[in-house]
Amino acid sequence: MRTHSVYYMSKRLNGNNSVYRSSSSGTEKHFVTKIGNEDDAKIIARGLKLHDDLFAPSLHETIHLNKKFVDENGRMMAGIVAGVDVWDGCYIANMYVEQEYRGRGLGSYLLREVEREACEKGAYMLIANAQNWNVGFFKKNGCAEVGAIKYEPNGHSCYELAKRL
Repeated sequence: MRTHSVYYMSKRLNGNNSVYRSSSSGTEKHFVTKIGNEDDAKIIARGLKLHDDLFAPSLHETIHLNKKFVDENGRMMAGIVAGVDVWDGCYIANMYVEQEYRGRGLGSYLLREVEREACEKGAYMLIANAQNWNVGFFKKNGCAEVGAIKYEPNGHSCYELAKRL
């Protein structure tokens, strides 16, 4: 079995990076930079996938695990957008509970349901991204901090969390 690592990288754009200094190769003066569109994004994603598959072939297509709670009128109370990626990691893309329903366990229940189904689909790990105002929710539900970008704009922080399934 081949193993691979995933790295999350960040770079401050305020120019105070003493280690990296951009240099020009001269090649870029032969090209024109233009704004891309959705079709361009698909071409770039397809090219990246072909390149990635040389090193770590996809095991399957992304398996979507989106779930929601609705009230008796069909209005959404809580929802989660998640999925098992092509290499069997379960990613939480988005999660939200309407203010009036918070603190009732709906978010924890949705997360447990996604974890259960992800395990059934072969996922080995849950991965989530959170900010300082909601990182406690994921920690309370068994996730551990594996990385952080401290003090983003306005004094907030961004956390990567993981949980073995």
